[in-house]
Amino acid sequence: MKKRIDVFFFFLVLVIAVFFSFYRVEKKVILTVYNADNGKTIQIPLQNNEFTHVFIHSIQKTPVYEDFKVENNKKLHLIRTRYFSLGIGLPYAEEGKFENKNGEFVMEMNRFFDTLPIRVSPLKGHGIIANGIMYNFLDFSKPNDLIVISAKERWTIKNIKGGS
Repeated sequence: MKKRIDVFFFFLVLVIAVFFSFYRVEKKVILTVYNADNGKTIQIPLQNNEFTHVFIHSIQKTPVYEDFKVENNKKLHLIRTRYFSLGIGLPYAEEGKFENKNGEFVMEMNRFFDTLPIRVSPLKGHGIIANGIMYNFLDFSKPNDLIVISAKERWTIKNIKGGS
């Protein structure tokens, strides 16, 4: 009986060693976008813990980009706002550094949020850009739905050779 247990543990250790020679378990930051009106949730894995909230300004009809970084405490750190037209409802007072880069107004920001509650705009182009992919809110929400954005960690298995 003891030999069976020894053989079992030997093979168990061998399988675990082979597994960890190809894979590793790591924590990844994900962005959770929860629709409070219909209960749907999407989870977006983040590279470099960065994402951009983009919307079309209702009066200016130009895009506005809010660049965020998820900090270690899972706070959403608004680091800059970018837009192409000055007007009603757009920042104009210097909070940090403010400059015009070839027609794009860039305002450095330093604001922190636990969550971002947002009403979905009826105008196309409202969503999150993460890892070069645009996630449109209207794909899983209706106009004026309340969505809540937050950051979380989850364990993932990653292929050491570069895959996930």
